[in-house]
Amino acid sequence: MAKDKQRKPQVIKIINLSNKELTPNELSILSKGLKFTPTPQRSNYYEMKDDILEFCRKLRLTEEFHGKQIDDESIARNNSNYTPTKGKNKVLDRYCDYITNFPFQFTKKQKHSQNFNKREWNDLIKLREDKTITIKEADKGNAVVLMNTNDYKNLVLSLLRDETDYERVQQYNQPKIMYNLRTLINTYREGLMDKEYEYITNFKCKSSLFYDIPKVHKSQIISETCKTSTDILIKIPSPNDLKLRPIIAGPACETHCLSNFLDTLLKPFLKHIKNYVRDDIDMLNHLPKTVNEKTLLVSFDVINLYSNIPHTLGIEAITFWLNNYSFELPTRIKKELIIEGLRFIFENNYFIFDNNFYRQRSGTAMGTRTAPSFANLFGFDWFGIM
Repeated sequence: MAKDKQRKPQVIKIINLSNKELTPNELSILSKGLKFTPTPQRSNYYEMKDDILEFCRKLRLTEEFHGKQIDDESIARNNSNYTPTKGKNKVLDRYCDYITNFPFQFTKKQKHSQNFNKREWNDLIKLREDKTITIKEADKGNAVVLMNTNDYKNLVLSLLRDETDYERVQQYNQPKIMYNLRTLINTYREGLMDKEYEYITNFKCKSSLFYDIPKVHKSQIISETCKTSTDILIKIPSPNDLKLRPIIAGPACETHCLSNFLDTLLKPFLKHIKNYVRDDIDMLNHLPKTVNEKTLLVSFDVINLYSNIPHTLGIEAITFWLNNYSFELPTRIKKELIIEGLRFIFENNYFIFDNNFYRQRSGTAMGTRTAPSFANLFGFDWFGIM
């Protein structure tokens, strides 16, 4: 690509709402963004050996199953540990033996191209270990936000004290939740493939964690300061109008596999929403090639949509889609499994914050896989029809 056509890297603003004064080196580190990956300081021999073994396994799997039709209708399944045996392809065997047994040697004299110097590594560790500040990526606006940890906790706790949306629980019985999950799935076991059943019910679960992302674009004070300043660093006291976006991160929670499974079933219904926009590329496809210079692009925002969807109305909306577009659902899957599965997810949104257990009482958690599909289908049913 020609140099003049290359995209310029986006400037990441640092919005410092904390009492901490950042050094030039710390500012340089944060301006790289929280997704920046520093080059490892030293090579990891054991990690590389594991990567080579996994690479050889994938080569053998490709060789064994290439061109073969696999009769597996499973919508979801657990990852397989199957590794084909040697002796089926001598050329492949020799190649895998060669790279597996290659005498890699890492010495201190070996130099790697570094994108982080020693001082930056030291400052990065200090930032990470500084418990007085909390560093988060902004909800929108390509910015990194620093807050006093006490301020951050107080804002989060002010959300969790809303008894309409959340409740603090004294006891959190994970084995009982898993037992109830298996009982539910056994009720609608007929029609499920064995691999789907195993995927939903047989996994090592871990409690969800709760965190919040600062909505700096919703703060008038922060927005106006960012517009009037060309500096990378914005240093202001934490404003009273700062809002947070709650996230329940449960990539291995009790309902995450069920949520993934239901999301796969619900996604085909989305294409029947006339005004559904999948992503930014899809948005461009919807826009006309030419528009009048007086044309306005208008957007509407539903405040806290996910947590504000009543369970009863949400279930009614999904029932509407299942009844009117049933052809999108595999005939072997019972509608009741989707309805009761969603209800189970809604009623078991448990999470941890600051060593305390909570449960989300209303809506769906922003963080569970099926939430976007559920919210889109509810939104069309509620705003588009009713």
